[in-house]
Amino acid sequence: MIWGFEAIVYYLFVLDSSIYFVMAFSKGKLHNKVKHWYSKYAKYFFEFPLNRGVAILYLALVIWVGLSLSRLAII
Repeated sequence: MIWGFEAIVYYLFVLDSSIYFVMAFSKGKLHNKVKHWYSKYAKYFFEFPLNRGVAILYLALVIWVGLSLSRLAII
């Protein structure tokens, strides 16, 4: 396997979607925080929903793209 640009970007998305999936299905003390680090920069950042449906959809789309890249022999 050759590590091209597409492969590196894809594996970064795999890492990101896996972390998001674990965070969406776990419970922790940081999940219920009222004040986040970006609250003082609210006009520059938005809050992405941390829910299970979005996590499943995101992981499914990343897997689908991975299968497509695999069929094209890119990864």
